[in-house]
Amino acid sequence: MPNYKSKYLENIRKIKEWMKQNKTTKPPTASAKNTEERKLGQMISNIRQNVIKPFNLLNTDEERTEFLKKHKGAEEVIEIVNWIDTNNVSVKLQQAREIKRWMEERDTKKPPRIKGTEVSKEEKRLGKALDAIRQYLIKPYESLKTEEEKEEFRKKHPELEEVIAIVEEIDMNNPKREILEKAKRTRDKARRKKEEAKVLQERVKEELSKKEISK
Repeated sequence: MPNYKSKYLENIRKIKEWMKQNKTTKPPTASAKNTEERKLGQMISNIRQNVIKPFNLLNTDEERTEFLKKHKGAEEVIEIVNWIDTNNVSVKLQQAREIKRWMEERDTKKPPRIKGTEVSKEEKRLGKALDAIRQYLIKPYESLKTEEEKEEFRKKHPELEEVIAIVEEIDMNNPKREILEKAKRTRDKARRKKEEAKVLQERVKEELSKKEISK
């Protein structure tokens, strides 16, 4: 019988500590180039195979209870693996959840700011993260023309749906929503005028070119 207390429990604690030290939500992988990460990746693979898989195959609560009684330390091993899997999400989703939590803790509908008086380092960091989410995840998705392109994007970014839901909730409750929407409409109008002017310029250029040819 494996000694869960000294083997798997010790290893999973090492893995959790490694993730915290490296400030990452991604667990180590057995294919990593780094020797330490590769070793920890092999450890978590063994834990999944020899602890998590047998536990998940059990059908009744009685069997699971008996398993945990028989294997001292297995309960903490399972808890830490569940923690790893729950937090194993993209950076953008992790940041979106953190922004939402930050607003809820302060009971505010205003998203974190980047500039302004009395802006803490944490608020500034989250404000920059929110801007990056809009710029590098939501904006590229919304700019796609076809449903096929959007479907492919969603496959590459499975976190997209939850991130968009969080950002939409933030925008919906933002007291400055009307001001932001007005500013957006102004930008869109200016962009359309610029595009129309460009089209007109091309037409004039084309007409002039035709006249030159006909001379």
